[in-house]
Amino acid sequence: MLPTIVGCPGAWHTADFFDDLATSFRARGYNFVSQDAPGVLDLANGFDATADKDADSLRANLLVPLVESGQDVALLMHSYGGVYGAAAVRGLSKAERQNAGQAGGVVGLIFVSAVTPVAGKSTLDMMGTDKDHLPPWVDYNDATGFVAFSGARDVMYHDLAEPIATRFLSMVKPQALNSLNSPVSYSPLADPFFANKSAYVLCGADRVIPLAGQEAYAALGGIERTVLVPQASHAFFATAQEEVVDATAKLLEDIRASDE
Repeated sequence: MLPTIVGCPGAWHTADFFDDLATSFRARGYNFVSQDAPGVLDLANGFDATADKDADSLRANLLVPLVESGQDVALLMHSYGGVYGAAAVRGLSKAERQNAGQAGGVVGLIFVSAVTPVAGKSTLDMMGTDKDHLPPWVDYNDATGFVAFSGARDVMYHDLAEPIATRFLSMVKPQALNSLNSPVSYSPLADPFFANKSAYVLCGADRVIPLAGQEAYAALGGIERTVLVPQASHAFFATAQEEVVDATAKLLEDIRASDE
């Protein structure tokens, strides 16, 4: 039985960016679910946001109900989604649940042009920067605690035709900076129960996290299982949707086969 795919959107992005991706996964027999992280959803409390709160929400709303219903789950994590998504899986591995006589569990962690987490470090730490030295394609409002993705057209949606890019740009949300500037308390990449359960889809046309940066994140996480999708930009769900679905399916099969 194929695992349920849980999509973890990156900063500024909500679950509806994955709608077409979900359709492609379902056409291949996968169930696909996703949700908005509180850091883009709760516009009244930007300063209260943390990466761990984003992780806790994903865990409580999607991961725990899925595994407790006996389902196997694989996470597809994009950009900042690699940080809070991975942080949400503590204790939910297939191996741990089997040891406890329970069905279901997390069987795969797929990072797609994503930041790989280190416990005790924030996303900005992993990017080698801080809130006073943000990339030039964002604008921070210190009165609200939110950062706008002002350069999204140039660095993420640069290779899309105008009508398509305009549609996606209209969906981009403000992002609570503190989600990106707060450490996570856990990483499965240092957890023996998740050994050999991770893989990385490299996006070759990415301007937000260039290929060399993605390769560095994969290496930092000890992830050796990778697939390169040359034409994928950071908006892989728009520029290389089918190819990334194919790559994910291949990587999950490789992970499954390594258990046999």
